[in-house]
Amino acid sequence: MEDSTSPASNSSVSVSDGRWDTLFDVLRDRRRRFVVHRLHASEHPLSIDELATQLSAWERRQPVDEVETRPIERAEVTLRHVHLPKLADAELVQYDRHSDEVSMSEQVAPLDALLAVVTDE
Repeated sequence: MEDSTSPASNSSVSVSDGRWDTLFDVLRDRRRRFVVHRLHASEHPLSIDELATQLSAWERRQPVDEVETRPIERAEVTLRHVHLPKLADAELVQYDRHSDEVSMSEQVAPLDALLAVVTDE
């Protein structure tokens, strides 16, 4: 039986309490929320290079074409080794290491309401 205070009990989304904990844990990081926001808004998969460039521009509040190479490289490393694996483990994204493309997971369709709130940041 679900706890009446769990987010799932107040909506039509059926998600276990453990799943909610995982989602909130993963989405507490600003970089991961940015990745989810960009992928949720995109109609096609994005390359890690695209995500790293856009992330660096967003963090520095600069146009994409003005971001220096070094911050992009650092963002790419953290995306590859920290953020994308966590998002993939939480089944929020699909990460193809061979093509270096990232897309939203089909598993997130029931969570669109939550993602709409998270990506409005």
